[in-house]
Amino acid sequence: MNTIKDLRIETDRLVIRPYKEEDLMECYRLMQDESLFNYLDMEVMSLDEYKRLFYWLIGSYDKGFDEDFKYSFNITLKESGVHIGWCGIGGLVYDHEQKEIYYLIGREYWGNGYAKEATVALRDYCFDTIGLKEIVALCKPDNIASRKVIENMGFKYRYKIEGLPKEFDFYNGEPYYLLTKEEYLKIMGKYTGSKNVFQIECEDIILREFQLEDLDAKYALTLQPEITEYLPDWIATKEKQREWMVNYEINENKEFIESIPDVPNISRHALRLGIILKETEEFIGWICSGLKDELPPPNREIGYAISKYYRGKGYATQAAKGLIRYIFEYTNIEVLNATALTYNTPSNRVIQKCGFKLIGTIVIDNQEYYHYKLLKNDWNAYCADVVYL
Repeated sequence: MNTIKDLRIETDRLVIRPYKEEDLMECYRLMQDESLFNYLDMEVMSLDEYKRLFYWLIGSYDKGFDEDFKYSFNITLKESGVHIGWCGIGGLVYDHEQKEIYYLIGREYWGNGYAKEATVALRDYCFDTIGLKEIVALCKPDNIASRKVIENMGFKYRYKIEGLPKEFDFYNGEPYYLLTKEEYLKIMGKYTGSKNVFQIECEDIILREFQLEDLDAKYALTLQPEITEYLPDWIATKEKQREWMVNYEINENKEFIESIPDVPNISRHALRLGIILKETEEFIGWICSGLKDELPPPNREIGYAISKYYRGKGYATQAAKGLIRYIFEYTNIEVLNATALTYNTPSNRVIQKCGFKLIGTIVIDNQEYYHYKLLKNDWNAYCADVVYL
């Protein structure tokens, strides 16, 4: 049954809901900004023209999920109720069988991560409630900000649109992005395979909870000189590492995963994931999030290790961004820390690429480390300094 008229999606800062008649003039005023139309197949409208569109949008809520629908929704700030833009889902202009996600944010609200926050919430609704099997996203090739939003939602570039007839020429040359339900479930860390295993999918790698069969590969990594130098706490005999994995690491992973989204700030709720190369399914490193006793609260940090044979390929940055994205989107955690020895240039570079801000230095076990912090709000802005799609 279509309950779209009763839709109300709340995020940390936003409310997404159907339009109401009293929204008309506020929405009309926002749509008078010509700069919003640089990448849209439409122009600034007169009040009469906009009224016709507005009431057509309200009328579209009468259509069911099994019909040729196109739903557009009001985006408002949760605290003030102020209208800041819109987002929607509906048939592509040139192929109504394919459902496209789209949005627009008013200029004065750019740079706050609102577009990402709204579209991620709408994406979830489309898969979990409407029951879509796949979603399309389009944008102009030079609209880098929107491409960033699309990719941060988990969409994958498939091809460049070409060969559409003249009436749809506006879309020729645009990148075509697609997200399937199966890919969405992987992003959400939901199981889709033959074993109940938590995983986060990135571009070239998968982050997967530790399995006992990872022991040999993990132990071999800890013998590499760089691991010995930078992560001495991970060094132990294979028998000791087996004990850690069986009695602590696997169990603590499950406690963390089962507590999502309300992860308590206690040491046993740690997440340790293997970094698995998609192409070969090889265990090439690990990435973790747990409490760092040496740091002042809130003291949850992320840390990683990559095999020397796979450094310099961007896998560490992919892994870090994948874990950060998951933590900030799907848990209550608001702050992450990172530390790196002051002379460990590659690790400092990875941390900085993920948007962490340098707080200062800290001495741990008589060695000097750089200490970084990343706030959820800063991550949202870093990932989605967005204008429109």
